[in-house]
Parts: sequence; structure tokens; C-alpha cells
Amino acid sequence: MRAPGFFPLASAVSAAMILTATVLLVSAAEGTTVALWHMDETSGDSVADAMGVHDGAASDAPIVAGPNLPGLAGAANRARQFDGSQTPPVSYIEVPDHADWDLGSQFTLEAWAYPTEFLGASIVRHFDATDDNRSWWFGLYDQPEVHAAISIGVDGNGSELDKFGIVSPEDSVVLNQWQWFTATFDSGLLRLYIDGNPVAAGTVPVTSVFAADAPVWIGASRANPGQPITNSFPGLLDEVRILDLALSQEEVLDRYQSFFVPEASTGLLLAFGLVGVALRRRLST
Repeated sequence: MRAPGFFPLASAVSAAMILTATVLLVSAAEGTTVALWHMDETSGDSVADAMGVHDGAASDAPIVAGPNLPGLAGAANRARQFDGSQTPPVSYIEVPDHADWDLGSQFTLEAWAYPTEFLGASIVRHFDATDDNRSWWFGLYDQPEVHAAISIGVDGNGSELDKFGIVSPEDSVVLNQWQWFTATFDSGLLRLYIDGNPVAAGTVPVTSVFAADAPVWIGASRANPGQPITNSFPGLLDEVRILDLALSQEEVLDRYQSFFVPEASTGLLLAFGLVGVALRRRLST
């Protein structure tokens, strides 16, 4: 069941719309990307941050490439695969703690995701569940009251009592299909988007997130320093991005449309059109 106002993007977008969206993407996000993990490595466990600051280390999260990937970030067409295990050992990426993760009163979290199972599992989070060390989290949500959803949560002082969040409508997540998940926080206003379209919004009594002493976890979570890592994401993750501002609804949709960039097979541009255009998803750094 899709939320009211949730609609799929048309499979073909005009070249003019795409070029306009690309320009808006640059102006909206310029200077605001804190970290961006393309997951485009060809081997090894190092996961490069496109910003050159926050490289991560993968554990049991292999690189996969194939025709069912979204074709993001140029021709690399790769992602990281997570095993969906809820008990250790699990797949995850760990990025060391840094002051950049203390995002204050505004931020945006993004990821392309290909879930293969309905589970409660992290996509990206700055959060250790105990020791009053919670800040923000974003992931799949699957509970008896709401099934097949995504959620975002924030914490104002790190404690269990100051933890608040919102959840998308039931059945808004689809298995075995790439979807682009986005979450924003703006001084107490939380919003969730799927494929550029709003699916949930709510106001919480937290206007600035707690500065936690914890890594950023991609694809899993940890209850406490020294304890096992659990709740691995079930499937593939790609193009995980953290921004230090809250994108507007229009900017989120523009960014989604900007993934569909025209590539001219002849290399020729006409004054009002493109010759031999092939559309494929792509995201510039």
C-alpha cells in the first residue's frame, strides 16, 4: 500500500528536465556533502569516501556487480552486499567517529537500497544503543504494527528517554528492487522520501541531535562499545550520502531525477535536443 501522493517517476524523462535537475542538484548540495560512499571499489575491505575524509572498513560486506544494479556513479556499477544476519557475525561498514557526525539541527541522509528481506535493520546511523550515546539513525523498519517501512530517529541528549522518530506507511518498501531512500531533519521536523516522493513527516521535541561518541555504521548497528555488531541490512546498499543541511521536498525530487542523466552515444549535441541519447542512472560526485 502506497502513501497518498506517492507516485513512481516516469521511466523516461526529457533531456531538458534532466539537465535542469542536474543544475539544481549542484546548487542545492554544493559544499554540504559531509561524506559520500560510492561503493565502487574493485577489491578489498576499504570503502572510500568521495570527499576524501571518512573512509570506512567493510567486514563481510563483499563488492558485487551485475546487471540488476542501478548503474550509479558512472560505469562502475557496483555496490556492497550485506547478509541480513541479526546476530553476530554480521556484515557491516564501520567509519571512525568524527566531529563531522555531530550534525546539529539539520541534515539529510540518502542511500540506494535493494532489500531482499523484510527486517528491522540499519542503513546508516551514528548511534550506540546504550551508555547514553545515541544521535541519529536511518534504516528499515519492520514490526507487527508497521510492516515493510523505513524510519528515521534522532536523540537530543543521547538517552533512551529523548529518542524520537517517524516511520513510513506500511508496505512502502518493496523487496528485490532498487529504491532511493532519503531522510531529512530540520530543527525538529523529520521527513522521509522514497524515490524522491514524500512518504512521511512529523515533528519531534528534538531541535538538535546529540554529539555522540560513536562511529558511523553502514548496514548494521551496535548496542555498546565492545559488544557485538548486529542487525545487518538484508541486501545491497549503494551511494550512501550524509549532508549537513535539510533538503527541501523539491530538492529531494530534483536529486532523484538527476540520477537519470543522458549519455549521447554520438557525442553530438543539437541546439534543442540530443542525438542518440541513452538514459542510464548516474550520480556525479
